[in-house]
Amino acid sequence: MKFALKKLRSLPCTFACLRLCVEFARHRAVERFGLDKMPLLFKCPVIIHPGMHSNRKAVFVVGIACSLLICVAMADATTGWTPETLHYIIQSPYNLKQAERYSCDAKTDTHHFWVFNTDRPNTRSSTRPPRTEMSLDHYSSGQHQFEADVMVATNTSRVTIMQVFGGENGHATSLQLRVYDGKLKAYGDKTLLTNIYGRWFHLNVTHDVATNVIEVFINGELALTAKDYGGKSWHFKCGVYAQEKGSHKMEVYFRNIKIYKQ
Repeated sequence: MKFALKKLRSLPCTFACLRLCVEFARHRAVERFGLDKMPLLFKCPVIIHPGMHSNRKAVFVVGIACSLLICVAMADATTGWTPETLHYIIQSPYNLKQAERYSCDAKTDTHHFWVFNTDRPNTRSSTRPPRTEMSLDHYSSGQHQFEADVMVATNTSRVTIMQVFGGENGHATSLQLRVYDGKLKAYGDKTLLTNIYGRWFHLNVTHDVATNVIEVFINGELALTAKDYGGKSWHFKCGVYAQEKGSHKMEVYFRNIKIYKQ
């Protein structure tokens, strides 16, 4: 360690190079997270006090650079994936105008979904609970990924906010991400994230049709690996779909929705 630090001190450009690494990592974080939801570490300037000992300067800057670069690498679940054009329809209570349960801010690419537990289904003939959802294109082979930033409104509970729709043998879906009392869960079982009300989080969901594997990433970290429930065709859905005893109002925001394939 002492030898390495001596080497660092012997190179006048060391700190400048490491600062460049930090700035590069910060730039990638801005691209990835956006300024308003960057982790605190990315927002902090790298400040080295003039009186700090050289050894401590070296350790401090190296640590910051490595931490930022590692975080950026972990955060990007879409590396190697090809973006696809987003095609969708909005499903909402059949007796209401779409604008009464859904809105989109084009400037911020933010989709706002809400529904009440007293609302009608999305079709006159349906007996299913009420929903306001975005339904995306179907796929039947390959690898596909859904990506978005998500924020759940306070008091929203017992509702599905994202689905991999499609399955067989009594299963209509292969994945449902639900909210129960401020917790994000896979169906009603495993908790993937807590304390989610009023906070943006980054969501990636991948589905490999050949291996039947679905993976869920929360803020760049793998949170769930599961098998799908079979089927011949699937598609991603997001929004609010009431579950049993859903809260009076169910509300969610999705921003920067993207889909990918491999």
